[in-house]
Amino acid sequence: MRLPLGSMLTRIVLAPHRTVRASGYDLAIYFHQIAEHESGISRNVVGWVFDGAGLEEFGGVAGRRYILALRCIGMGDTNAVDVAEQTHLGILAKHDALFLPGLLAWGYDFPDTTTLECIYIDDGIVIGVVDISSAALPGPDSAL
Repeated sequence: MRLPLGSMLTRIVLAPHRTVRASGYDLAIYFHQIAEHESGISRNVVGWVFDGAGLEEFGGVAGRRYILALRCIGMGDTNAVDVAEQTHLGILAKHDALFLPGLLAWGYDFPDTTTLECIYIDDGIVIGVVDISSAALPGPDSAL
């Protein structure tokens, strides 16, 4: 992965008549919505083995042994960050909300554009470099 760093934003150079505006978001329950592949569920268990007695309303069977398993990718999983980052980028791209020419990524050249997009796992920031006189008006960054 080439996750962007906040320090990369120090590369923005503003002319005296320009300013920066930005908006961001955090997908609060993002990791809980990325399904684990069926083959990985048996390796994604938590807690202790328990008996299904008293849990019949949830499908439990008395005398049968169970253990809880996450059906989603766990935040601490070895590849969770990589999967979440790529999923986020893929969703944005699918819905025309990813601006590749302005995407910040560590190890790549800083984009030469006035619209920048920074995607960091489950967070996103869109930055516009705009004229001070038109800072309150919508622009390409507002559309993203």
